[in-house]
Amino acid sequence: VPGVLKELHKRGTLISLASYNHSGPATRALQVFGIHHFFQNMAIEFHSHKDRMLLDILNGFWKDGYEVTPRTTLFIDDDHKGKYRQQMADIGVNFLQRGTDIQNIDEILKHSDFTIQSAIKRSHYA
Repeated sequence: VPGVLKELHKRGTLISLASYNHSGPATRALQVFGIHHFFQNMAIEFHSHKDRMLLDILNGFWKDGYEVTPRTTLFIDDDHKGKYRQQMADIGVNFLQRGTDIQNIDEILKHSDFTIQSAIKRSHYA
């Protein structure tokens, strides 16, 4: 995971995290693994509505001046029950399930269905 995050960061990709968890322990885990600095506009909340979390994340990126939409977003989860696939489809976000669509996280760097792009800032006149 750290190598993939580093490569995405190097490519200028916006990286975030939506986690059904308690914020304190999850944030500490990211710090222990040394990967917390890769994530922007995280949503770590104790409920399973990742669609809401993701829309909040996208809104945060939009407020930061980035050109983001659900259509240009890829959400990856290890969703064993398939719940989040439908949530993402409902809001128009691309979805990959680890263990089903991809086996290893590094597959996203070369996935045939997605092109990972640099973040684009909106013009201040937009």
